[in-house]
Amino acid sequence: MQTCIRCGEGIPQGATTCPRCGAEVLQVTPPLPLERLRHPLENPVFVVLAIAGAITWLLLLVVTLGIIIPVGLVLWFFMWVAFQMFRAQLLTHSVRVSEQHFPHVHRAFEEVRQQLGYREPLEIYIMEGTALNAFVAMMMRSRCMVLFSQLVEGIEEDPAALRGLLGHELAHFVLWHFRWRWLVMGGLWIPLLYLAWSRLCEYSADRCGQACAGDLQAYERVLAMLATGWRLARHVQPELLVQQANEAQTSIFARLIEITSTHPPLVKRVAELRQFVLSTPQITVERRAATTLGAVMLLPFAGLQGLGSSAAAALGVLVLAVLAAILLPVFEAAREEARMQACMSNMKQLSRAIKMYTEDYDGRLPVFGIQALVGTYLQPGAEVLRCPSEDTPQPISYALNRDFAGWILSRIETPERTVLLYEGDDEDLIMRHKDGLNIVCADGQVRWIGETSTDEYFWEPR
Repeated sequence: MQTCIRCGEGIPQGATTCPRCGAEVLQVTPPLPLERLRHPLENPVFVVLAIAGAITWLLLLVVTLGIIIPVGLVLWFFMWVAFQMFRAQLLTHSVRVSEQHFPHVHRAFEEVRQQLGYREPLEIYIMEGTALNAFVAMMMRSRCMVLFSQLVEGIEEDPAALRGLLGHELAHFVLWHFRWRWLVMGGLWIPLLYLAWSRLCEYSADRCGQACAGDLQAYERVLAMLATGWRLARHVQPELLVQQANEAQTSIFARLIEITSTHPPLVKRVAELRQFVLSTPQITVERRAATTLGAVMLLPFAGLQGLGSSAAAALGVLVLAVLAAILLPVFEAAREEARMQACMSNMKQLSRAIKMYTEDYDGRLPVFGIQALVGTYLQPGAEVLRCPSEDTPQPISYALNRDFAGWILSRIETPERTVLLYEGDDEDLIMRHKDGLNIVCADGQVRWIGETSTDEYFWEPR
């Protein structure tokens, strides 16, 4: 007998709701045929990488007289610590999806879990961010999926697209893209092959995502959002993206970008998916060998020269360096992204405090900076006053724009581009995040701007 996913009550055959809690009953569907959805080249490339990786690790074990084992354990420990810190950032600065939090996302996930036959525990978090993205991470049996809020906003009213997004990310687990990654990384010395396997994994995940969506157009909308944002995605015509994919076939530089990337070009993902679903050729322009050869000759400009060394001692150093250079920075970048999002959350709360202040003082902004908000609108020593990336003992990481002290908020011209609050002090801007800083404009919106974009905003009255 089927049971309710909310309360565990048995569901009578044919019932559409749970007799105990009233939850809607998920229709049980047989798992999708995953091997039919996997890209046909994924497994052959994986086998080559796995064999090369096994030989590499064996040579390292012999050449280093076993020293590689404790070195590997130390590296694994640092990776584990980085993952736990990353998960802690999610736990403290993001919202975990459950039956109570974002129930429509939870229901879509349960449907996708059933379709893909996934049984392992998984935590799903929604993180505020301007990036249109989603990703999964895994360390031992700890698994999590992160969905950025902008992407969820664009598809939350489209159940098919939501299932497609979740199905794509979950496919990386059910297709075992993480399970043997440590082995295939031993084959990184084979130029470009690991990147090719990574792109094939994305093609396979796209096929699973579309199968979970049950609608090609719905999943194409998800891909379109990655290119144009969710507001403009409705104007995208997939047929024209396929034309772009064909045009890129003859470009040496487009080929260079493709072979040095972990993800396929978005236009090619659309074309490959259409070709799989519709069973009709989409890439009709044949790529010449000279195009790929020209791209390979330009590899030094992509920073990939020297990957072909085969000396055993040099290979050991290379593999360890690549592991440290690729894996650890990934988690560090995720930590910095989480800090930046936490900083933006702080500034949103400060923006609300400023708004309350103006409502109490006839629309006027504070004269004495953020200190005027402490006590009535903010608790002394509140965490929102410090950016998580602050590396000085200063109690306050943010500053109000002194040029607008005492101004009436409603009289500020072009409020969407006029800066009221920024990271720094009364004298200087401080670039804490990705060579940029977070700001709050007079319209209350929080934005990240790069150092080169500061002149595009108004910092003085007009």
